[in-house]
Amino acid sequence: MSVANLESKDYMKIKNTIVILREVATCYPVIVPIGTRFQALFQNIATTDDRGDLKLLANAYLGVLKRQSDHNSWMPISQFHITKTTPEALASAESKVLDGASGGSTSTETGSTTSKTNPPKETEDRRYGF
Repeated sequence: MSVANLESKDYMKIKNTIVILREVATCYPVIVPIGTRFQALFQNIATTDDRGDLKLLANAYLGVLKRQSDHNSWMPISQFHITKTTPEALASAESKVLDGASGGSTSTETGSTTSKTNPPKETEDRRYGF
């Protein structure tokens, strides 16, 4: 809903969305795809909109997003979703840590190992409306 409001040309929709997002900035956005999408949307508003007050609001919120991004406040979608862990998956993960596996984490559903520094490409963007 907020993405559609920000992409519209309606002054009140954009302004109200920015005001609400600034109020909930301490707890939203939480995941990387939404945060980066908001950065792109607000950068567009800040550079291309003709209305000075919307440019000012967009730049102020861009500062909030930049600070969150710099402090790694956002998490990947894979860390955001809660998954059930089975005792077998826990035992497998513990044995890999004890055996000296370097920085990998085991997915409980697939059993595949991924690097913490190179997380898998997020493919669930459509679920969140962008």
